[in-house]
Amino acid sequence: MMVETETAISREEERDLVKRSLSGDIEAFGRVVRAYETRIRLLIYGVVRDRQTADDLSQEAFIKAFRSLSRFRGKSSLFTWIYRIALNRALDYRRREKVRSWVEYDEARDSAVSPAACLKREEPSAPLIREEDRSLVRMAMDRLNPRHRTILILREWEGLNYRQISETMKCSVGTVMSRLFYARKQLKEIITAHRGAGL
Repeated sequence: MMVETETAISREEERDLVKRSLSGDIEAFGRVVRAYETRIRLLIYGVVRDRQTADDLSQEAFIKAFRSLSRFRGKSSLFTWIYRIALNRALDYRRREKVRSWVEYDEARDSAVSPAACLKREEPSAPLIREEDRSLVRMAMDRLNPRHRTILILREWEGLNYRQISETMKCSVGTVMSRLFYARKQLKEIITAHRGAGL
């Protein structure tokens, strides 16, 4: 489920804030940060699984967005544009650090382990059997290629629709649907094989 914010920005206000930010109005861009910072931080946390790193990378993403704002053409929403910057930051970090603990793709759908709860504590409390399930899904996610991992996080964990994912990943909606189908299929096969082997 996607995290809602009380400070959401309309497309009309978005255009005004971009214009003011480009003229040097820092407070205008501050409005953008306040509206989107929680969702951007949750996205990054979903990739890096470390609260401090998520805080640092989200700040870096907003700084880069502000410095690159003159290149924003308005073809997508401002949020999608910033979202793409943040996602690239997170994936770059993961590649560099080779972190091996991905968020399970359906964790956000478990009310006991919501994205907000993840930010409050490093390891959510849960029965041992659920911890075993989480470990299994993380292992399976690690075996997916980066594009399949990313698309599962965007769709199942962050809750983006096909159009939003296509804008974020710069591919067609058809490609999104195809990748998502194969990502889910591959994830299921890995988990089934692991359980069948009794590992």
